[in-house]
Amino acid sequence: MSGLAGEGKPRRGRWQLIALIAVFIAPVLFAFVWQPTGYVNRGQLIEPPRLVSDLAMYMIDGRPTVLSSLKGKWTYVYFSHEVCDQTCNAVIESLVRIRLSRGKHKDRIQSLVAIVSSTAPPSSNERVSSPAVLTAYIENSALGPWQKAFGVEGSAPPEAGRIYLLDPLGHLMMSYPPAIDPNDIRKDLARLMRVSRVG
Repeated sequence: MSGLAGEGKPRRGRWQLIALIAVFIAPVLFAFVWQPTGYVNRGQLIEPPRLVSDLAMYMIDGRPTVLSSLKGKWTYVYFSHEVCDQTCNAVIESLVRIRLSRGKHKDRIQSLVAIVSSTAPPSSNERVSSPAVLTAYIENSALGPWQKAFGVEGSAPPEAGRIYLLDPLGHLMMSYPPAIDPNDIRKDLARLMRVSRVG
């Protein structure tokens, strides 16, 4: 009887050792096998973020200013050539809806339409349709620095037709193609506002 009892102790000790090893190895194996995809940006993330603050422009009333005057909020920038046409106004309407969808955080967001124009300033019928959007114009002769600052994927405004997102410190953070789903922009913005320590 004592012999049989003695045989059980090593067997029990072996199982305890296996259980102990499993406790330590299981998390490692789990981490190796389970690899979450994480969050995927809908737009193009600019890495590293690009400071684009000191660019000259005129507000629609003719007042000269610089892009840095808009610091303090998340700012969408859309460029239009000569006139804010139907496509331009459709983009702006989407951005206005995205801003309103942020509810109590909507005041942390603004949109700017920059009209590249040979006239100074453009006439009133060239302004955007929404009063909730800032309108400025850039003279053709001053466009070079803007194109250098906002150039993405080998394209530059206004021909690129892209939507750009600046953080509250004036860094270019994201860029979106013209045909982007507004919901994708909204999801990116919601995440950025949640994890950001600025604005």
